[in-house]
Amino acid sequence: MIIATCTSILSTVLGFLATVGVLRFGGRKALLYAAFFAGPLFVSEILLGISSMSLYYLVFELQGNMVTAIIANSVHCFSFCFLIMAALLYRYDWRMNEAAVVCGASPARAFYEVMLPLTWSGILGSLIVAFVLSLNGLDISFYLLGATPTMPSVAWGALRYGVKPELYALSSIINILVFAAITVLYFVARSDKKRPME
Repeated sequence: MIIATCTSILSTVLGFLATVGVLRFGGRKALLYAAFFAGPLFVSEILLGISSMSLYYLVFELQGNMVTAIIANSVHCFSFCFLIMAALLYRYDWRMNEAAVVCGASPARAFYEVMLPLTWSGILGSLIVAFVLSLNGLDISFYLLGATPTMPSVAWGALRYGVKPELYALSSIINILVFAAITVLYFVARSDKKRPME
């Protein structure tokens, strides 16, 4: 849960910033930048886990720990968050931010009062997708954490000896939470459709 939560927050923040940078300041090279940021989608999780383990151990001489697992999972989830935010911000009118600044708002206030309400559904969707992907990711965490148990590794190991009732209960709780978050996202998206960005 710690890895999934930290990964979802880090991936969403980096994905949002990368999307704003590409769409707002990318210019003619925006498509090239977008293809570069979407690159991890075409790398399997096993290769990403092995390469991350090799990088941290051979280059930086670091043992696998929670921080390295969060960073490696964020690399995998970042591309999904980037594509979700890009689909949302593609039609965003950047002149609204400029108008808010001209009217006296600071850049931070323009973001919180103009941009954030219109992009909240994409941010929440990125959080949910990154959380589910990192929570279910066995390969990356396995290579970077080793014997440290995570939920996927415990579930995988339980297949040999039988799944305990506690694992069923935990899975049910997680499914309920994810379903509730998706329901909230649905109603947020419906409210956004009533005020189109034009």
